[in-house]
Order: sequence, then structure tokens, then C-alpha cells
Amino acid sequence: MAASGINLMKASMDEKLNLVMTLKTSIDRARYIIDNANLYCFLITDCGWKPDYIWEILNSNVKDEIANKVINKWNQGYAG
Repeated sequence: MAASGINLMKASMDEKLNLVMTLKTSIDRARYIIDNANLYCFLITDCGWKPDYIWEILNSNVKDEIANKVINKWNQGYAG
């Protein structure tokens, strides 16, 4: 329920606490989103990080080679 829909003077202590905790959760969620956006922007603008490099690696033959090595080690564990 929105804060505008509650008469805080008539609300019980549990209702007030519930409202405060709901607001805290919403603020924490907003802070998390903003912090992640700030980190992402910092990495790109100040550190020169390029997210495209990750996709170049994952879309290349390197990915297939890594997968083959992992599968081979997995199979060796069962064969031994």
C-alpha cells in the first residue's frame, strides 16, 4: 500500500514498521541499481574496459577449445 493511502496517526506500530521496511527495501534496491550503473560507467570511461572484448572471446574458437578441454577432463575423471 502506498504511503498516501495510510493515515499514519491511526496506523498500528506493525503497519508503521511495515511501511518503513518497504521504503527501506525500495531505497536499497534503487541504490543497488545506481551503484552498478556507476561501476559500469566508471569501468568504461576511466579504466578503458571494453565489454565487446568478452563477446569476441566467447564467440570465437577459444570458447570451443575451452569447452573441449573441460569435457575431456570431465571424461578422464570418469574413465580413471
